[in-house]
Amino acid sequence: YQRRVHGKQWYQRRVHGGAGGGSGLRSSRTVYKERITGIFQMHNPGKVASVDALMDKYGDELHALYLRICDKYELEPDPEYRPGDFLVGDQVAVRSATRKIWFEDGEVEQIEPGRVLVCYDQGMKSKWMNMGSRNLRLKSASEF
Repeated sequence: YQRRVHGKQWYQRRVHGGAGGGSGLRSSRTVYKERITGIFQMHNPGKVASVDALMDKYGDELHALYLRICDKYELEPDPEYRPGDFLVGDQVAVRSATRKIWFEDGEVEQIEPGRVLVCYDQGMKSKWMNMGSRNLRLKSASEF
């Protein structure tokens, strides 16, 4: 899938130390607050202060709210977030099957449905990890 300009700019901020923290285990509310705030900062800065109230109004339907906002500003939405999912910029540990060791300096660089691109070994290596193998070869920062 492709992201439009808002997604790329938001993720570039995440990768380079902007919004978000790379904890690996964020609540849905935190993730959607980051997404919605980022959109409003770019397209309607006057609404940034109302994000919490808007989210309270939607309760557990945060992805629906996010989709409505993306539609309003004609933006391509990111996939629905579920707690435990990885985000670009998250710190991870990567298991090397050949060397039989864990690299604890990994960072999620890109996300596609069902897989993530991880850079590790002091930025010297990268590989796509299928989410099906996550428990065996990929851990979030909170797990190591």
